[in-house]
Amino acid sequence: MPDDDNRKLWADICIRLPRIRDEATVVQERDRYEDLLADTRAGVDTLDGWNALATKIDRLLRNAKTQVIRDGDAAGQSPSWLRGRFRVAHRCPLDHCDRSVVAAPGGAPQCALFAAGMEPDNA
Repeated sequence: MPDDDNRKLWADICIRLPRIRDEATVVQERDRYEDLLADTRAGVDTLDGWNALATKIDRLLRNAKTQVIRDGDAAGQSPSWLRGRFRVAHRCPLDHCDRSVVAAPGGAPQCALFAAGMEPDNA
């Protein structure tokens, strides 16, 4: 299990994963993205690889003078239809990162990184 600092870094990668996928496609790094995803799901420590890919994507997009919207924090927010209802915090299904997402009971959000339902946080 990763230490606390790495858990925070993994949470950032998990939140940013959809954007990393889309941007990797734009900058022709989709193969690297798919390799990292497969290795991560196979249990390989790929944190440095994800950080390197994200840095490379940011550099390529910046050099191309492409405007990028950074909405990683919004990924963990409750949708408007759920606000005000009973909600349950969910955590990483493999206790790999410290991301927390609030969702309706029985409606576990998916962890895109490991393709698994997030676990209810009973703490």
